[in-house]
Amino acid sequence: WGLYESALRYVGWPIVPGFDFSGVVVKAGKNAGFVSGELVFGFTMFGAYSTRVLVPSHQIRRVPKALSMEVAASMPAVAGTALHALSLAGAWPQPIITRNRAVLIHSAAGGVGSML
Repeated sequence: WGLYESALRYVGWPIVPGFDFSGVVVKAGKNAGFVSGELVFGFTMFGAYSTRVLVPSHQIRRVPKALSMEVAASMPAVAGTALHALSLAGAWPQPIITRNRAVLIHSAAGGVGSML
């Protein structure tokens, strides 16, 4: 099961690749919790390389003032991958019960490692 292989099953061809995005809200539903003009970033299963994306409101967050749009857009996939790795190790969502307070992370120079 590869991610782009799964596109055929869940999205269909042709696909627009891309998972992370940032942008400006154009329209939002009544109960979305966002309004037009807000700066947001988020994650979608394909389509983020488009000019516009349509995603459920639970898949986006407001861009913090301290972050640029580019930095905000670079975070969702690597943060999600880091959380998935912690989950596979049994360390998320509940912490590992141990007396050790150190963790060795190999190959932590990239985006995922820096999130860990």
